Amino acid sequence: MGNIRIRRLENDLRQVQQLPRLTANRVQFSSEGEPPTRYVVTYRVKGLVGRSVEDIREQTRFDVEFQLTDEYPKTAPVVTARQRVWHPNFWRNQKVCIDAEHFAASQSLSELVVRVGEMIQYQVYNLSDPANRDAAEWVLGNEHRFPIDKETLQCGAPPDHDDIVIQFADDDDDDFEVSIGAFSRSDA
Repeated sequence: MGNIRIRRLENDLRQVQQLPRLTANRVQFSSEGEPPTRYVVTYRVKGLVGRSVEDIREQTRFDVEFQLTDEYPKTAPVVTARQRVWHPNFWRNQKVCIDAEHFAASQSLSELVVRVGEMIQYQVYNLSDPANRDAAEWVLGNEHRFPIDKETLQCGAPPDHDDIVIQFADDDDDDFEVSIGAFSRSDA
């Protein structure tokens, strides 16, 4: 693993570690690896589960796995719910549809974790190219019900940072890194 990738994974861990505090424990996690490449995130939010329109019900706990592949952060993590989430952007095999609209290499893992939580809450959904067409059709007739959970997962304060890392890459895959010192809130 390259030095830049390791730093990115370590920064992701530091930021994800802040989420339980910043979301009033509505987002919790466990991780595997040094640095972690697999996270299981538990969301304590309202969302919908079900296999079909007749089976939809509300649920308040969701476990979602984030697997950071060897190509991360150039490609999105593989994100898989452990429950059958009823949502237009969750495939029937529980994988979350993370496309260019929902992920960019500059986006932190913690931002993606919050974004997936917002999807579960129906604060965010995309009907233009749904992964689950039945859920998308159902949404069109039920938009008055959304969001299912109005509580925000957006972090009220930025996580503590020791530094900010900016990465640039050219077509030859040579990475150039710039580190900029920053004050953490505890230093202020």
